[in-house]
Amino acid sequence: MKKTNSKVALGVSLLLVALLTIVVSVSGGCTAETTSKTTAVATTETIEETIEVRIAHDMGIADEIQVFLYEPFKERVEERSNGRIEVTIYPNSSLMDRTEWMQQLSAGTAEGFSGNVPGELTAYSTDFGVLSLPYFISSPDDFRKVTNSHLADTLMKELEPHNLVGLGWTNFTGAALFSKVPLYTPEDYKGLKIRVSRAPGESAMWSAMGASVHSIPFSEAYSAAAQGVVNAVATGVDSWAAESHFVEVCEYGTLRPVAFVTVGVVANKAWWDSLPEDMRTLMQEVWDEVTVEMSENAFNTTSSCIEDGKAVGGTWITPTTEQAARFREIGIGVWSEFADTISGVIMEEAIAMWE
Repeated sequence: MKKTNSKVALGVSLLLVALLTIVVSVSGGCTAETTSKTTAVATTETIEETIEVRIAHDMGIADEIQVFLYEPFKERVEERSNGRIEVTIYPNSSLMDRTEWMQQLSAGTAEGFSGNVPGELTAYSTDFGVLSLPYFISSPDDFRKVTNSHLADTLMKELEPHNLVGLGWTNFTGAALFSKVPLYTPEDYKGLKIRVSRAPGESAMWSAMGASVHSIPFSEAYSAAAQGVVNAVATGVDSWAAESHFVEVCEYGTLRPVAFVTVGVVANKAWWDSLPEDMRTLMQEVWDEVTVEMSENAFNTTSSCIEDGKAVGGTWITPTTEQAARFREIGIGVWSEFADTISGVIMEEAIAMWE
């Protein structure tokens, strides 16, 4: 009986093996196809997705922030990432204006980077107003000292509750004020209509001298001056003769009380934190490089930009020692107006650094 059962069991086993062989043989193509598809899916899943990065700003394609900051960033990041990162730059407010772009970054409805002056960043922390205080940053050494300080680190951290992260500092060429009339003394500012880009400290100083300030996007500043909406424009000295040609509508130029306007590079924090660590490290390294290079270029080309403007009919005004002292006294005098908007700790640090 046991022997008979063994034979039956053996027969059944052989039958099953035969059936399995037939099934495999008949469905071999499908099995191979299925295996192939599975492999393809697995291969697709292991392919690293391209990271698309957008940068929007309101300057022209020949402006220094485009040429010396954003374009080098794009070229180096795309090359060093072997194509894993693709950067698209939108100049001239072609995507949207800079204020709206920052709002979308903060809201999390946009992903990418923005470079913003202190006045624009006061929308997220009024402490950024310290960087626009008259005569706080009056030289390249001042800029380096301030942006490498505990104060600068504190300011960047204040962006985080707004879903923004600060990645670096740079600056434009010498900050200039172009005007239709010569400006030698504080009295010359009375009645002046100045285009600004949200520079609270300087605006307070100009208001103290009897001028009115008007927040107008850079892309509209030339036409505003040409049409008489304003008769002075606060911007970088490189815009006097090059690119924007403000010398055509504002013959006179002079340096502003904030000699070098800082630019903070920021990103949407949630997006930034979600990126692969190696790609974040790569982009941070490149930002570190290009921000320093743009700053050094700005320091080295301010004088040549002034000469370029003079060469095409502009008149550059350098205050006498006595005139400069009067401007400085008024500028330092408005610091106290920011006691309620700039935190005491930040103001104390600023005063200690300035002294």
